[in-house]
Amino acid sequence: MYPLPGEMHNGHAVQKLAYALRKCCPSHQVDVYLFISPIGKWSLAKFSTKYRIKANALKNGPYEPGLYFRTIPVFPKDMLSRFINPFWQRHVLPKIGEKIECDLILVHMCNHLSYGAVLAGEKRGIPVVLELQREMNDPDNLPRWEKKLLFEAVQVADAVVSPSAHLAAKCYSATGREVEIIPSGTDTLFDEKPPSNLLRKRRILFVGTLDANKGIKALLQTSLKLFAAGVNFELIIVGDNFYGDRSFQLKLEKLAQGHSQVKFLGKISPHEVREQMRQAQLLCIPSYTETFGLVYVEAMKQGLPVIGRHGTGIDGMGKAGEHYEVIKSDDDLGVLLQALLSDEPRRLRLAEAAQRLVANWTWENTALQHMAIFKRLRSKRSI
Repeated sequence: MYPLPGEMHNGHAVQKLAYALRKCCPSHQVDVYLFISPIGKWSLAKFSTKYRIKANALKNGPYEPGLYFRTIPVFPKDMLSRFINPFWQRHVLPKIGEKIECDLILVHMCNHLSYGAVLAGEKRGIPVVLELQREMNDPDNLPRWEKKLLFEAVQVADAVVSPSAHLAAKCYSATGREVEIIPSGTDTLFDEKPPSNLLRKRRILFVGTLDANKGIKALLQTSLKLFAAGVNFELIIVGDNFYGDRSFQLKLEKLAQGHSQVKFLGKISPHEVREQMRQAQLLCIPSYTETFGLVYVEAMKQGLPVIGRHGTGIDGMGKAGEHYEVIKSDDDLGVLLQALLSDEPRRLRLAEAAQRLVANWTWENTALQHMAIFKRLRSKRSI
């Protein structure tokens, strides 16, 4: 498996899939390698006390049988990217790691290491499975060299998969390449059904990284307008900025000053997140881009109606209006929030349909679907 995001943290889909693959396969069959940029690791240890222990754990790996962390040198994403990175991708990265024996490379396309991994697999005759990420959401806005490498990687890979039907459709439209859709799973903590006698509060919940892409500012501004119009509810905001930069959060807190209905809980444990999901009436995360959105699935399993945004990872997860609701622009948010807060039967219909939709979306099933593709590709190569 190659590569691991530089900002490795508990909960990332790469890590969850790696553990699930390792768990569902006999120990003598599969070793999982996760590669991390040394610059990314250094920056975590240097600038974030919070993640220094995690960075050191990676450095000292392996720390679990069959699961290995290895460092791969790479330039920062924006360092002379128009000149250095295309050459680096094509001519240097494919030569790295040649001593590591592997039967298949799963490329989780989360950063610029990925393209070199696809080329390395092609050069060494190793089957490559490419996992689409948010880069495919709007490839025309990528730097020209990166778009070229992205499209080449899609064509070279032996199989292309995506957790999102939306990204799969985008890929087919842009490249003509068919994509196999494998939804991501959730932890067993969220697989547990909530009690049937829950008394939910008039509360809207946001769970995620506090950055501009998540649409949290639009949600907060919309909520403040609804408060001014006399609509009564609480807005609970869970999460912080991953790198510890609180500047955006401070702006949000300043915007919310004087409104006791808005509460910032910061980073809380998964158990506490689940409890918040069981108390709220709505989950609203109107991200502008989203690969899939694990938190949507977690909330659905907890019987919490979900609001996302049209044209992101939630699109095609099910059916908008039946399993969840979506907005097309920030201007749509106020009307939708007010309508759902005042319509309990509608919320219940959404919650029940969504629970049925995602009932079998587990990391075990995600891993088994990946393994089926792996076996198919290996059998083809051995003929």
